[in-house]
Amino acid sequence: MPWFLNPSVYHNLPAYQNPELYLFILKLVVTASFAGAMWRRGARGRRLLAGTWVFFYGLFLAVMLSAHGLVILGLRLFERPAGAPFVYDFHLYALLLVGAVFISQGVRFMRAAPRLCAQTEGGRREALRASLVVLGLAAPLIPLQFFGMVLTAGSLVSVAAVISLSAPAGEGARAAGYAAADRPCLE
Repeated sequence: MPWFLNPSVYHNLPAYQNPELYLFILKLVVTASFAGAMWRRGARGRRLLAGTWVFFYGLFLAVMLSAHGLVILGLRLFERPAGAPFVYDFHLYALLLVGAVFISQGVRFMRAAPRLCAQTEGGRREALRASLVVLGLAAPLIPLQFFGMVLTAGSLVSVAAVISLSAPAGEGARAAGYAAADRPCLE
């Protein structure tokens, strides 16, 4: 098995040689660049903080679950006994499918983050939907592995960050229009 696809190799490495550390540093640098770009575009305060968190969490999901998929495939391809055929079964399918769903939600988070910072239409809705999908998939993983708790906690923080922001002007005006239509006219 190639050394970079074997997670057991990393246990004996010093911290500075662990590729996960460098992936995390890369995610922090990319997130800081995103926050700087949003700052230059005028995002401030809670909106900048929420958008930056949503971007970081999306990047975390996309990068880490892509690496997870590579490791799963690497283990299945290179850790089988010599001469044994490659076995595609429901376990492999489920692991790759769950990873693909998490990756797609990570991309969805990253697409929603600039719109969340700019307070444009649909950013809150898309980020909230991605948060709820990840939460729905990650919560049942908690009894199975620690990573389920990490994803659940990240989704809860994302839900709180998105809900804490006020609705964009267009969404608020529509909601007020619907509420006004429900009241009888007294004039």
